[in-house]
Amino acid sequence: MGAIKNISEVTHLQNDLNFNKNAIVSITDLRGRLIYANEKYCKIIGYNQHEIIGEPHKILECPRHKEAKYRDLWKTIKKGKIWKGVLKHSAKDGDYYYAKSTIVPMLDEHQQVTEYISIQHDITQIIEQQEQINRQTTDMVTGLPNRIKFGEDATEVEAPKLAILSIDNFRVIKDYYGYCTAES
Repeated sequence: MGAIKNISEVTHLQNDLNFNKNAIVSITDLRGRLIYANEKYCKIIGYNQHEIIGEPHKILECPRHKEAKYRDLWKTIKKGKIWKGVLKHSAKDGDYYYAKSTIVPMLDEHQQVTEYISIQHDITQIIEQQEQINRQTTDMVTGLPNRIKFGEDATEVEAPKLAILSIDNFRVIKDYYGYCTAES
């Protein structure tokens, strides 16, 4: 497949690949500058086409993402290979959204990468629900599973065995040594 020359080719490509209307689609050049973004993409990030076309895709990167993740992503797609993973992006208003992403390098007739097409699906609600479940099943002080998680896990084991450890005056130990939360 050759390089995509215009927006009508993108629309045709979307139809050929059966993208559904919920897909977040963007195309960047070799330097990561946006050359196309569909309506869903613009809606979720809060920018319009005129604000982002020609801008580096990097403007949406979440500053908390590990640099290693982006290095791996770029290393993979520059080799002409497809990259898949979950990315956290920053929208115009400062909110974040999570996207299950597939980035496909587009190759010319000489198998050289000409641009990159990104197909994403918003999974923010799923991630937020999982984070809420994790908060509900994790002890805030130790970061370890709490009694709710223990109850869940015990029902999944055929013959659970339990050991109970009781430390007299644990409060004295905690007060003396202190503690740090899982966020520290």
